[in-house]
Amino acid sequence: LDMVSMAADVIDPANGQEIWRSEDLGGATVGTPAISEDGKTLYIGTFINELVAINTSNGTILWRHPTEGWVWASPVVDGDVLYFGDIAGNFKAIDRNTQAPLWSIQTESDIVGKPLLTEDSIYFTNEAGTLYALTHEGTTRWTKDFESTLHTGPVATGDLILVATDEGGLVLYALDSGGLQKWQFSPSEE
Repeated sequence: LDMVSMAADVIDPANGQEIWRSEDLGGATVGTPAISEDGKTLYIGTFINELVAINTSNGTILWRHPTEGWVWASPVVDGDVLYFGDIAGNFKAIDRNTQAPLWSIQTESDIVGKPLLTEDSIYFTNEAGTLYALTHEGTTRWTKDFESTLHTGPVATGDLILVATDEGGLVLYALDSGGLQKWQFSPSEE
């Protein structure tokens, strides 16, 4: 993505030539775009409080979905559902074709890390230090508070959910799908 013109560019990886450039997105973007399973639509958040859908064949903007805050983190696509958070603390699921809201929850802090989608849950963090585990229908399964800011989203490895904190010493936590801590790792200071 081109931060100067705030447009999305698609480049041919074989020769580095531009294939297409979208129209101006209107605001800066920092998250990695998500792409639909059929490869036809790219989704990216902006710093003008929008989530934007772009046609991957020609770069035209299909729709702009307003949000309450910047969409800093990358969205996640699951079939026809698009999950994303904003820095106003809102986490939402919308129909990616119609933009119809499916559900939304309000948290107490900025959401800046990419959500993690698993077979039975969607996990996300916020800067206040909370990890949320929700069903795909938006019901809270559990939450876990850390005594540190969370700037990155959770990741999965095997049956574990990993969460990295960044204040008070770096710590990596491993939790099971029920939120129980299995281990933690703090790099030694040298």
